[in-house]
Amino acid sequence: MNREKILEKSRRENLLSDERETKNKIISLGYSSSFGALAFIVLFILSKIYNIDITAAKVMMYAMLTGELFYNFISKKSETDKTINALKIFVLVASAFLTIAGIVDMIK
Repeated sequence: MNREKILEKSRRENLLSDERETKNKIISLGYSSSFGALAFIVLFILSKIYNIDITAAKVMMYAMLTGELFYNFISKKSETDKTINALKIFVLVASAFLTIAGIVDMIK
């Protein structure tokens, strides 16, 4: 391959962002999910002590979980076999259902 073709291919691959930037975004999303989960756990414990309604926090947690599962399914779909992918789809759909059910519960 000549130099121009290599450069053109590199430009197309890095059109949206470079590898380092993508890795940093993934790491930051992982940290944000971890802190969100930690905040939910603390809020859950406090709700048991002080009888606080945490429906909105549950919906937030379900939505965050659905996003994480969706990202993991899309990014690692080719690395796993069909049985694991089917299980991931099931868990993803269940998580999405919990999110929607929580939103409907909040609206009532």
